Amino acid sequence: MDMQLMLTASLVMITAYYAWQTRKTVSVMEKAEYNRNRANLVAYISQPESNVHLVDLIIENTGNSFAKGISIQNCGYDFNLFGDKKFSGLDVMKFGIKSFPARYKLCIPMLSMIGRAEELKNKDVKLMISYKDGISDKNYNEEFVLDFNCLRQFQVGKTAMVEIAENCGNIVKRLDEIRRVIHK
Repeated sequence: MDMQLMLTASLVMITAYYAWQTRKTVSVMEKAEYNRNRANLVAYISQPESNVHLVDLIIENTGNSFAKGISIQNCGYDFNLFGDKKFSGLDVMKFGIKSFPARYKLCIPMLSMIGRAEELKNKDVKLMISYKDGISDKNYNEEFVLDFNCLRQFQVGKTAMVEIAENCGNIVKRLDEIRRVIHK
């Protein structure tokens, strides 16, 4: 009888341990599922393939839910964009964004790096993005560093726009030659 009681107690303890482990695993899986399905806004800078001298601000929702009530603030160096407009004067910072779809990317042309590289490489350019997940209504506040040191320094070869412009020039020359031959 003592042996049966010990085996039963051991079985109860093993079952309790596995129940605890299963609950822990379910909790981890629930958190992972929530994080996979929530809105997740990120901000970074990028250069278009067509011109490495230009810099775009990218705000992207990499999550599977929409974000709402987005507020974007400059919390670092405030620099001039094209013309005399300041970085903190971008419309998305002044007015915010009401709703941002899942898997959506917003590309905002900001500036030309010509003559600006040294100025921006040594500055702390930061954004604070506050938003609510569209499904859970949970608030998020995240800070992003926009690092101008990660940008390409120069263009190797001709850009697509330069090649098109050169080809357009060649086409115009050929058309002029054809016109001259026809009018003779």
